[in-house]
Amino acid sequence: KTGEFDKSIEALTALDSEGLFYEESEEDALIDILESLAKAGSKPTHYRLVLTGSCDLTCSYCMQAKIRKTMDNRLNAKVIDDLVRYVEYHSPPGPVEILLMGGEPLYNVEAAVAAIRELRGAFSKSERNDPRFKLLTNGLKLSAFVDSIGSNASRIRDIQVSVDQDRETHDRVKRDRSGNPTFHRVIAG
Repeated sequence: KTGEFDKSIEALTALDSEGLFYEESEEDALIDILESLAKAGSKPTHYRLVLTGSCDLTCSYCMQAKIRKTMDNRLNAKVIDDLVRYVEYHSPPGPVEILLMGGEPLYNVEAAVAAIRELRGAFSKSERNDPRFKLLTNGLKLSAFVDSIGSNASRIRDIQVSVDQDRETHDRVKRDRSGNPTFHRVIAG
């Protein structure tokens, strides 16, 4: 039994070090914020959409690499229509936010821009005619994306670039497919 107890303590310690526990006062503050948003009626509905399983990096900790399957780098009309129907049926009234992720959602920049254009077109026929987008990216192709997005740029609400700590740590765990470090390229993007 002592071995099981020790393993449980190790697991809890690991979760705590990842910031997955909140002090009671922090949790109360988060609940207050969520309740006030709900009362104000401004609670957006959030969805995650995986554009591709492909990625141009070989991060040492990547879970996607273990389960990666070949995925088309372009959404098809059925997936988009299904998403719009799902949102219309299941979501409360209000703005919709779609987090574009992957693999690496900008692995194919043209496909990512087309996906945003197609999603906006599909949602224009629904009650939620102007979705907001967020992007979770490794940042390597961010400049090309910004150059290509054009009139859809105003609908990108948030871009999250994944940078792992300092240059040394980042370059150790995030390498491109040729084994080259990527920190300088991400920062330049």
